[in-house]
Amino acid sequence: MKNPFRYGETVTGECFADRQKEISEINSAIKSAQNLFIYSYRRLGETSLIKTVLKSLADDRSIIPVYVDLQRAPSVGQFVEIYSAAISQSFITGKEKLQKVSALFKRIIPSFETTETGSWKVSL
Repeated sequence: MKNPFRYGETVTGECFADRQKEISEINSAIKSAQNLFIYSYRRLGETSLIKTVLKSLADDRSIIPVYVDLQRAPSVGQFVEIYSAAISQSFITGKEKLQKVSALFKRIIPSFETTETGSWKVSL
């Protein structure tokens, strides 16, 4: 018998295990603009779960789903680059979505400080 589970990669569709309760809870948190932490041991499908939820939100016009892998962002500067690229790639050109993205960036205010050692500190 063939193993029905795939390991080591993000899965969707028929390879994604039925996690309707978790999907519903995450959807509810996102639509309520609540902070949410998803934590478990490695290789239990967190990324697949998140990507499945974001795909289910793609048709909701009030939400712009954006996926960012924070492991690729070891610094604030790289995070801003990766995050802004993900946002710009996540929406189809359209006046309404462009306005939402513009409003999002208006709320991000960078702050630059120098430390006692003379290095720069950037915060958002």
